[in-house]
Amino acid sequence: MPGFLIALVVLTGLWALRRMGRMNPQQVRKFQRQLLGAGLSLAALFFVLRGNLLLGLPALAIGAGLLGFSHLLPQGLGTGAGTSQTARPPMTGMDKVEALNVLGLKPGASADDVKAAHKRLQRTNHPDAGGTDYLAGKINQARDVLLNP
Repeated sequence: MPGFLIALVVLTGLWALRRMGRMNPQQVRKFQRQLLGAGLSLAALFFVLRGNLLLGLPALAIGAGLLGFSHLLPQGLGTGAGTSQTARPPMTGMDKVEALNVLGLKPGASADDVKAAHKRLQRTNHPDAGGTDYLAGKINQARDVLLNP
């Protein structure tokens, strides 16, 4: 029986890796959350069937939250850093001087310079590339201020 479980885990892992290789980063995060939720739910079922409710019920609640049943939890689950549902600070009005500083440009920069600086900064500060929603939003706002007078 233990050999069967090990083989099942290894085959599931290989399947998951192969499937994740064909996804974009946002889809990978969602798939990993669902996979972890399914694993925790299965573990919770095992604990409950063995009579250990102290481990089984919390694991079931967390697993259900990761699977998308967050209405079962008082505060929900899956809204931490790095997800698209994170709270963003309100964007305040940005003037041209601040926009130039955000993009690292000097006064009199052309539209092509603005577009190039925006693209360069978004490459490293976009949430999918490890940046934050706040920085990406500020960079986008600076581009909009300079290109749309």
